[in-house]
Amino acid sequence: MDTDFLNDFIDLLTGSKSAHMSRHMYADHKGERSGQSMSGAKLWATLANDEPDYPIARADVWLLNDSLSDILPYIPPHIPLYDLGPGNKSAIESKSLKLLEKVESSRYVAVDASEAYAEAAAQAVKDAFPQIATALCVGDIYTDKEKVTEPTLAYFGGSTIGNIPNPVSQDFPFDRLVDTLGYLLSYARKGWLLLSFDTTSNNAELHKRYDNKASEDFACNVLYRAACELPIEGFDPNLFKHVSKWVPESHQLAHLLVATAEQHIKINGQKLVIKKGQELHITNSYKITPKIFEAALAEVGCALEYKSFDTTGMALYLVRSPYAAPVLARSTPTTDNVIG
Repeated sequence: MDTDFLNDFIDLLTGSKSAHMSRHMYADHKGERSGQSMSGAKLWATLANDEPDYPIARADVWLLNDSLSDILPYIPPHIPLYDLGPGNKSAIESKSLKLLEKVESSRYVAVDASEAYAEAAAQAVKDAFPQIATALCVGDIYTDKEKVTEPTLAYFGGSTIGNIPNPVSQDFPFDRLVDTLGYLLSYARKGWLLLSFDTTSNNAELHKRYDNKASEDFACNVLYRAACELPIEGFDPNLFKHVSKWVPESHQLAHLLVATAEQHIKINGQKLVIKKGQELHITNSYKITPKIFEAALAEVGCALEYKSFDTTGMALYLVRSPYAAPVLARSTPTTDNVIG
């Protein structure tokens, strides 16, 4: 049994703290709804690759690949690549392998809280580039700081930085964003951090992207995993609906699972009542503005080397650690590259 999932799920049910379920949402499992697989890994693949109303994952791939030639002059050749949360096979093939090839990295390190995901990423690199040395680093990038002292390129794609754990609030969690950047930079202490995030704040567009069946299935999948894997009695995951709550003041899109009926359950020997209308706050998709992000970069002392945006709202930033010397004497970009 995954004890981390158990503890996080109990926190989610009891509301004892701001539960952060993002890292559990992508897990593969055997939970089903009406004969349909509710595996997070399978549902994410469908959402990212096939859902026409959810362009974020595809925009992330396109923007990275379109910007690779522009990024190259800012980083040393053959620099080791630390892939922070590499994702599924499709993401690795369309992003990580392309980045490795362009940078001609000498070494690849897959960093993930899931050992299975890290192993799969390292194996995909071995298969594609047998000459590149690979390694694993199993840990939570939001809580585990690594002391990487060599110059590296750390890559954090997929808009994952927007999954900041925080209660629903009208105040943007700026300190938490700064802390997150600090954890990310621990993998690139003497090097560079390349990351992407979604800046879209149009309410109609957000509703279109997140309030569809594919997004709802993906959000609900953790409930079916819980029913399938955890020591839980009297729990019916069908009695919830997904609601995305947009808070424009804080640029927070909160993902809630709302109970449609009361349930009396027992989990790991603990009796709990889930009341009708109770909200389970599973994760956030903050839509970070460039202004906020660049203020956070200044807070941690990073230099902005390159930034680019596409027409869907996806942003790509390359930043240099304060402990790394620039490859070329270039000033911080003063204009945005808008492509697409």
